[in-house]
Amino acid sequence: ERTMTILPHPHGKLLYVAPLKLYEGDAVEFTPVPDEGYALKSIVWYTTDPANATDITAAKKFTMPDADVTVAAEFALLCNVTFDMQGHGTKVQGYTGVVAGSLIDAPTSPAASGYVFGGWYATSSCTGSPYDFTADVTSNTTLYAKWVAVTIPVYKVTLNNQSSSTA
Repeated sequence: ERTMTILPHPHGKLLYVAPLKLYEGDAVEFTPVPDEGYALKSIVWYTTDPANATDITAAKKFTMPDADVTVAAEFALLCNVTFDMQGHGTKVQGYTGVVAGSLIDAPTSPAASGYVFGGWYATSSCTGSPYDFTADVTSNTTLYAKWVAVTIPVYKVTLNNQSSSTA
């Protein structure tokens, strides 16, 4: 007979289907139950060393080895990313349910009449560096569009009003 220890996680739990007594070869299947606002990030099992854990996130099941096992699940915050157009251009669709620690793709650069798009920024003042789309999303985020007004030169044209006559 073998034992299975399921480590607790503060943002979800693992329900499992398995015999009351576990033996080598028994199938063990899990149902992750994340807390509201969280999603399953991973499920792993190991016998003695967490560094040698086997990832079962996709399958959510494993076959009991001839050893005691520990199972650990990680649940991650779900984040929303919104894009604030700052009064110009066509609205850009945001992202909902982004697992914290994931990347998002930069949206197509928007356009607005009379302005040039200058990038996405984490502050409404659009100062500092533009948002880094190669960095993980870690919380709910609003990105602000930077707009640079296009200056169109205005020329004053004066026509010399001279009349001509024919004799």
